[in-house]
Amino acid sequence: MVFPDSCPRLLSKYFSEDVWNYVLEGRNQGKPFCQQMKDLDEDIVMVAETGASSFDGNVVMLPCNEFLPTLAYVRKIFIFTDTGLIAIG
Repeated sequence: MVFPDSCPRLLSKYFSEDVWNYVLEGRNQGKPFCQQMKDLDEDIVMVAETGASSFDGNVVMLPCNEFLPTLAYVRKIFIFTDTGLIAIG
């Protein structure tokens, strides 16, 4: 392990238990987290390697193993989910 004292930054740590249970319920019904946030009028941009998501918002495609300098200048919070990398602005 590169950083033995570090722990994963879990998305669930940013929400109260009742909100997180609501998110999980939506996810179990097939609604990606980023879509749930967009439906609540959050300003969301999904950064994804593939187009395999049902997210109907703004998607920035990031090919595997490539560096895109424009993404380095984005000043948003990035969160990795099972459907891709999302930015909450």
